[in-house]
Formats: sequence, C-alpha cells, structure tokens
Amino acid sequence: MYFHVALRGPDADHEHLIYINDRGMAECSKAKGHKHPLTILAPTQEAPTPIAQVEPAENHTHYTQPLDPSLYPPEEFDPAKDAGETEADVIKRKVAQYENAWSHEEESIQRGQESVRFREGDQWPDEARKKLSDKDRACLTINQVAPMIETLSGIYRRNRTDLRAYPNENGDADIATVLTYAMKNVLTLNHFDAEDTEAFEDMVVAGRGLLELYPDFDADIEGQLKITHRPWDMAIFGPHLRKDLGDCEYFFYWSWQSKDRLTNLYPEFKDEISAMFGRLEQFGLGHTDLSDMDNPLTDSLFADPKTREIKLLECEEKVYYRLKVYVDPSTGGAASEYDIPKSLRNHLKSIGLLRLVEQRKHRIRRTILAGDIVLEDNYVNRPTPPLATGPSFPVFPYYSYKRGARFEGKVERTKDPQREINKRRSQIVDIVNTSINNGWLLPKGTFSNQQQKQKFLDHVSAPGFVVEIPETQNPPQKIDAGQVSPSIVQLEMNSLQSFRETSNVNVEMLGTGSQYQSGAAMAHRLQQGLMGNEYLFDNVSQAKKRLGLELLLWIQELYTPERIARLFFNQAKLEPIFMGDQQQVDPYDLQLYQQIVTRLKDADLTKYDVTIGETGQSPTAQLANFELMMELAGKGVPLPPTLFIELAPIPNKERIMQMLGEASQQQAQAEDKKYETEIRKTMIAAQSKRQA
Repeated sequence: MYFHVALRGPDADHEHLIYINDRGMAECSKAKGHKHPLTILAPTQEAPTPIAQVEPAENHTHYTQPLDPSLYPPEEFDPAKDAGETEADVIKRKVAQYENAWSHEEESIQRGQESVRFREGDQWPDEARKKLSDKDRACLTINQVAPMIETLSGIYRRNRTDLRAYPNENGDADIATVLTYAMKNVLTLNHFDAEDTEAFEDMVVAGRGLLELYPDFDADIEGQLKITHRPWDMAIFGPHLRKDLGDCEYFFYWSWQSKDRLTNLYPEFKDEISAMFGRLEQFGLGHTDLSDMDNPLTDSLFADPKTREIKLLECEEKVYYRLKVYVDPSTGGAASEYDIPKSLRNHLKSIGLLRLVEQRKHRIRRTILAGDIVLEDNYVNRPTPPLATGPSFPVFPYYSYKRGARFEGKVERTKDPQREINKRRSQIVDIVNTSINNGWLLPKGTFSNQQQKQKFLDHVSAPGFVVEIPETQNPPQKIDAGQVSPSIVQLEMNSLQSFRETSNVNVEMLGTGSQYQSGAAMAHRLQQGLMGNEYLFDNVSQAKKRLGLELLLWIQELYTPERIARLFFNQAKLEPIFMGDQQQVDPYDLQLYQQIVTRLKDADLTKYDVTIGETGQSPTAQLANFELMMELAGKGVPLPPTLFIELAPIPNKERIMQMLGEASQQQAQAEDKKYETEIRKTMIAAQSKRQA
C-alpha cells in the first residue's frame, strides 16, 4: 500500500490523500467537495515506487509527494489525560488494583513463603518448637525437601535446551538460522542458564518463577536486551487463569525504598519525596484498615513502620481502544488510522477502494508510584506478537501447578509427610534418650547419709564406678529401659515412603536405589519418577518458547540488519555454524556478510513468521539421542554412520565426519578403479579370443 499527499499550492488551499495499491489502482480522497483524476507514472530507477500525477479539477491541480509522517506533528498519548484522571485518581485506582491483586494471590504467596522455609529447614511452628524445648524434648528436622529440590534441579541442569527459530512453510531457513544465533548471543550475554535455573527452582519450591525481558539503553545507546530473574514473591498479578498471562489485565512489581535511595532514583522529585517522608512521620504507621484508600501512607501494605521505608510500586496495565483499519479487498493490504497523520485521517473515508474494519486493541500503560507521589505514568513502546491485540507484559512466569487463583509448588504437597517424619524421628530420639538412664530403685537405708546418696547419683553412669553400701541384701536396682515400639519405627518408614510417593522423587532418582535391583528395574523406576515430574519441565518449555518469541520480536525491533549479521558472524568465530547448503560458515567471508545483510533488509522482519522450538544443549541430551539411535540400529533400522557421529557426545565431530567423507570418497574411487580394471581384463580376454 502506498500513500501520497496532494499538497497545498498557489491555486489550492487544501490537501488530498492519494492511495495506490500494488496492482496500480489509485484513487484521490475527497476535499472541498471534489476529487481529482489521477495518472500513475511507471516506477523508475530514481523513483522505484509508483508516483501519482494529479490531473486538474475545479480549475486547479496539486503537486504530490510520498506520505512522510515525520513531516507532520506526532500524536502524543497522555494516559491520565486520556482517562480524564487526576493524580489522586491514579493513586486511588492503583492502590485498589494492588489490593485486589494481593487478595487474589495472598494465600498462594503465603503458602509459597512457607515452602521456602521448609526447603531451608525451618519446618516446625515456633510455638511447637518452644513447647518441646521447654520440656527438654527432641525437636529434630530430617529435611527431605531439600534433596528433592536439588534432585529436580540437577535433572533440569543436566538437560538444558537452547532456543531456536524455525521457519514456517514459506520461511527462509537461512534467515531463521541467523536469527537463532542472534538470540543465542543475547542469551549468552545475559548468562541465561543461571537466570533460568533460579526461576525453575522458584517454580518447584513456591509454585512460580519469574523472568523479565526488557531493553536497557543505559548500558548501550542502541539498546541491550536484558533477561533477569525476578523474586517470585515481589510481584503480584491481577486475576488470571492462563499461565501465559493472556487474560491478565495488570501486574505489579515492588521494592522497599528509603528516602535517600528513592531520591537517587528520582532526583527530579527531590522536594516532593522529602515532603512525603515528612507526612509519613506526621501520619504515623501501623494503620492496617485496607478499606482506607485515601492515602497509602497510612496503610502498612505501602509503608514500613520499622524501617521507615516506602513501597515503590511499578504497575503495567492493558488499556483497550478501538482501532480503525482500512483494508483493500483486492490486494489484502491494510493500514491503520495511526499510519496516517491525524490531519489527513478524515480523507480515508472517501477513498472507495478501502473498506473500514474496527479492531479491539490495547496499549501498555506503565505507572510508577511511591506513597502519594506518581513518579511515572506513560505508555510503553513494545513490539506486538503475531495475532495479538497489543504488546505483552515483560514478565514470563514459570508455573508449577495453577488452578484459578491458586498456584503451588512441589513442596506444598510434601509438607504433611515431612512434618510426620520430623515428629516420628523426634519421638524415637526421646525414647532412646530416656532409655539410657531410666532411673534407680534405692531401698530405704541403703546410704547412711545424703552425701553418699548424691555421690552415687552423680557418678553412677561413669565406667568402673564403685560404691560401698552398708546393706548388701538390698542393693540399688536399675529400672529396666523402655524399648522403641516397632510400630513407631514402621510409622516413620511409612512417612518416608509417603513423602517419596507424594513428591514423585524416588530413591532411584536420588541415586540411592537398592544394589540388589536389576538395571532394568532401576531404569523403569527412574522413568516412573521422571514421568511424574514431566509437567514441570513441559511448563518451563512452554514459557521459554514464549520468551524466545518475545526476544525475537525485540531483536527485530532494535537491531539493524548489519548488527544482526555482525552477531551471527561473531558467533561463527566461536563455534562451527552450518547454513542451508550445509557448508560451514566462514566468519571472514565479506561477500556472505553482505548477502545476509541484503536478505535481512529485503525481508519484512517485523512480520517474519517463525516458530520457536528447543534443541538439546547438554551432553546428557545428546547422549539420550545417541542411545536412541543405537537402539534403532540394533533393531535393524538402516542408519548412516554420519548420523551416529553427529549425535555422539564427542569432541571434534566435524573433523571425524570430514574424515569419514574422505574415506567414503576414497572407497568409491577404489571401487570405480576396480570396476574399470575388471572391464579392461574382460576386453583383453575377448580380444585374445577373437585373435585366436
């Protein structure tokens, strides 16, 4: 779709909008009650796009030029102004949203925080611990939660995957390869493996892990993409059912800030911040009536009375609007009203070649406030995923288990078995402690004085202790020790078994299976445990694919074709890269570099449709694929030797495959030579026979 403007001139005090489609059809908009006939000039080398020449009408004509939105005043959006809100209205609405989100997720967050304490070994209620301590009884913690988390984390670490872009049906495979390595560069610079693992462990323990993707212009004026792990319990989301936040309308980050730190972050609000902390002292803290929405300074959710700190709230919210889109039915091309300067939008209605369609879209409104001060309130510029009504939130949650408002991790289901293990083991220790010295029976008159009696009691447990008593007929008798009931021991064993069944982390996964078990049985049990936890790894995989798609959109938004190609060739200097022709990329091939830059420029990267997938990264994943190929070969499936080399977790695979190729070529040449020799022998024999 091409748009031109018929400019004002000496004979015309008005403008027209001219539309030209890819088929050469054109039409002039109506202005001052008239339209102009048009003549479309053929493209030339100097002007590769169609040019419309305006023919006279109403005793005048116009000069034309291609539409350049930069020549028109930009349209600015003011969120508060658009909504007709004052600053007080913004604060009141954000506080209400925050408290609604908090009530929605409060139970899950509190359960998750308890799960974190369980992993760290804090598994007894304070009241129960104090009660047992006062009675000098055992209060043991046999932490089974930590090994479970460490085992699942170890499995995840050993089977990491890389994100990869795959072309769709008519996509460019080479462009997808280039974009894949551009993504890999960003992930490597951000130490993604470490950030990803932190989010995974949060998910397993508390039920939710968080990663954030955003451009950082402080580190790089061109924009450096950052991927960071966010504390899971310092973010809350509005009501949502989908794990990808597709139905979530807003979310909050927060952090506690002192007066000095807040002033350093927002020096332009120095006076307002100082005055706010003065009001903080005036109001006092500790008021917890959540119905009081007039001033967040009086609410303990937003101000800490002990540290004298204010909660800095960062909120992102979807703001919906109706977008008018003008579609050309003959070509399928479309242009939104925002593609046209505001002063020319009314002209679109009079162009008969275009049909009006209204779409429901959304922007992302970002508001930052501290106490009763609005620090930022604006719309953010962020790329829109394909088939979406607007940009996504910059946060990507890893959910373990989520139903409705509730989410939970693996630890939640193991709390009761863990409590029982701790209780039974403490009971056994108490019985053993009391059985060591159950007491003595002392007949009256055994000791002549209290001093002798006390000496006996103080030293009776010492090895080789000797005591003299006057009454030998009635010596002191030790009370028989009590025995640990077999039922208590069995209960503890049952508790351990219940824990493993609940967690789906069996002894084979822990590496402590029975030595008398066959290898096949151990492998079967290991597979059972992995199957019971497969949903964790699948949930993470889906979230990582969403992250990969968003990352690809940001790369296409921020990076020039030259920068993308440069990242690709820099990666080729570090590891072998093969493109569509399966030839290794030469990182110093300037001709190939220019070809890739040209193809990137020609491709509409903002609409480039790719699929995000995962490939094996670790030797463990490679080994699993290799063993699968070996199994297929053992069953008689014909597989080429090069495939085994490619999947084998061995170094210098490229060199080995090259040597195999050379050997195969030499063998083929030898076979050809042998064949030629046999033919020659046959011809000589035939000739000799004819001569005879």
